[in-house]
Amino acid sequence: MDLLIKNGLVLSMDENLSVRKASIAVEDGKIKRIRKDLSNQGAEEVLDAGGKLVMPGIVLPHCHFQSIFLPSIGGEVSSGWSPLECTLTKEEVVAGTGFACGQLLSSGVTFAVNILSVKGTPAGILDEVSNKMEEMGMRGLVGVEIWDGGSGSGSKFLREQERFFRRHHSTKVVPLVSVRASSSEEILECARELADRHAARFSVRVSKTPEEYYLSRQRFGEEPVERLSKRGWLDERTLLSHFTYRVTEKQLELVQKNGGKIVHTPFDCIYTEKLPPLMESVTMGIGVALGTDEVFDVFEFLRLVCLQYRWMGKHIPASKLLEMVTSKAAELCGVKDAGTLEEGKSADIIILDLPPAMNLYEQVLWRASSGKVETVISGGRIVKKHKKLLVEDEAKLEREFNRLVASVSKRVSHGSTVS
Repeated sequence: MDLLIKNGLVLSMDENLSVRKASIAVEDGKIKRIRKDLSNQGAEEVLDAGGKLVMPGIVLPHCHFQSIFLPSIGGEVSSGWSPLECTLTKEEVVAGTGFACGQLLSSGVTFAVNILSVKGTPAGILDEVSNKMEEMGMRGLVGVEIWDGGSGSGSKFLREQERFFRRHHSTKVVPLVSVRASSSEEILECARELADRHAARFSVRVSKTPEEYYLSRQRFGEEPVERLSKRGWLDERTLLSHFTYRVTEKQLELVQKNGGKIVHTPFDCIYTEKLPPLMESVTMGIGVALGTDEVFDVFEFLRLVCLQYRWMGKHIPASKLLEMVTSKAAELCGVKDAGTLEEGKSADIIILDLPPAMNLYEQVLWRASSGKVETVISGGRIVKKHKKLLVEDEAKLEREFNRLVASVSKRVSHGSTVS
């Protein structure tokens, strides 16, 4: 036994939402046993949870790690390139990935979908980004956002993504295909063919802004979801993101009928002035998860999402919100060994510095934060312990990141871009 976590109050997040006092034995990166009483004998390391909450690592099904620069630089979102996306170099993207991983791991995320959106997209960038994620202890899916953003960029993105599929062999960070629904027929078809050839997840950005929605309608004369459905590109491997503007019951029925999945990004309401139909999607039997889009403390994100819907008179149970970043998110990502604490699954585990409460899910929703994440274990590897990141020196990470922020800010302010 490599690791024993004893005296935990285990929130398994399984289909029964079972909760029990138990210890967890970890061996070869997997959960070997979950029992009430397990002996310390033979354990290389023992962590005493002391009755605190133990739950699965967070699964983040939609994020752009390069957005870690946004709080320092800002920029408007549009259907085109943002100033930030136009200026980042490979070095900055990779270093930003390391800092983003540190931030996300500290808030309990052990698996993340990282969609790279950078205009230059230099050759080999996906390899370096995935290597950095794995080095930091972050599992996940990685891809470049494919779209025809001018100067033949669509073909360039496709080449980089295809090259990544050919060269990448890790099982911890694997490729996915990501594309914008407003892309040309040729780009969409090539992207889908690439996903089919590798049996990969197919992430589609539907319409983050009204401008993007109308661009798609103007170019193709039909709703983005209808277009995907007609061409057979809406199925169980399709993840619809930024599906907020003008979502109709007919479109949701198409998603449900074809087996598509939705990663709702509620903060899109800033641009669309409307919240995505979260519980309506769930009620229809559609697979639904929540994505932060930007690098964010996931627990703070969940609280804000809950409050957003409450202000609109809609109640979402705390257990449902937590499922959307654990078990349901793992299902959408096609990851069978994450999202729940069950024997045989990957040892992606977090210990929260929270005492027992009458409603544990409400306790997690309203009181958890990165500061309450005491321990993080990713694939059996302890990456945070006693509230301190172990995989990298946090002060060093921040110094390097701050240096890059200063450089990027200067270029953005002068309008410099990468080719």
